[in-house]
Amino acid sequence: MVRWRAWLALIKPRIIELLLISTVPAMVLAAGKWPGTGLVLATLVGGILTAGGANAINNVVDRDIDARMERT
Repeated sequence: MVRWRAWLALIKPRIIELLLISTVPAMVLAAGKWPGTGLVLATLVGGILTAGGANAINNVVDRDIDARMERT
C-alpha cells in the first residue's frame, strides 16, 4: 500500500485533475458536438499519462533543489 501512496505523490493527481476538467469541454466546444467517446477516452488517457510522466520527471530533476528548500 505504501507504493501506491509514493506513486500518487510522484505523479501529482490533483494537478492532472485540473488538466482533465478543462479538456472535455474544450473538445466539445472545438468540435461543436460530442467528439466521440473513443476520442475523448483516448485524449484523457493520453493526458493522464503525459502529465503524470512530466510530473514524475520534474520531481526527479528538482529533488536536489527541493532538498535545500525549507518548505519541502
